[in-house]
Amino acid sequence: MTQSDENRSLYLSYHEHCNGHDSDRMATYYTSPIKVNGTSLDPAVVAAQFPPLFVAFPDWHWEILNVVADRDYVVGRFKGTGTHRGDFQGVKATGRQVTISECTLYRVETANSLRSGISPLTAKAASLTRCVVRLSVEERLPLEAMIRKRKRPAQRLLKARILLKADVSEGSKPQ
Repeated sequence: MTQSDENRSLYLSYHEHCNGHDSDRMATYYTSPIKVNGTSLDPAVVAAQFPPLFVAFPDWHWEILNVVADRDYVVGRFKGTGTHRGDFQGVKATGRQVTISECTLYRVETANSLRSGISPLTAKAASLTRCVVRLSVEERLPLEAMIRKRKRPAQRLLKARILLKADVSEGSKPQ
């Protein structure tokens, strides 16, 4: 078995723990520090981001679309899906299905650890991530009114604009 094959196998093992929602086991694959979007983080900080995701989206699943291993690098391109059943980052549960696309570059540091990083190629792919939003008329109207009145904090107006722009429901207008 080649080094690339072993690293691919290591990534697939890590991915099983991701889909098993086992953030403790996921953390055992990280070396310190782990780089995420150019920022060095402690592995515990990286692992701590997943339990809130798993609570809000209890059926969260990453589907591997491609895995490429070359020497000590592994690139995973995958689709994440889940149903929004709990509060997440200040957004109340909607019951809606969410789909995102992701691409991550990993560098294998040891025989059983992955160090994550974003290359220029994956950073470009990550910027193409698109969430599918379907707003009802009852949900869309207050957001549109909020933007027209401009009497809310800038962060809240920005979130409203993003939701409206991402809305793909029938009857939605391009923003």
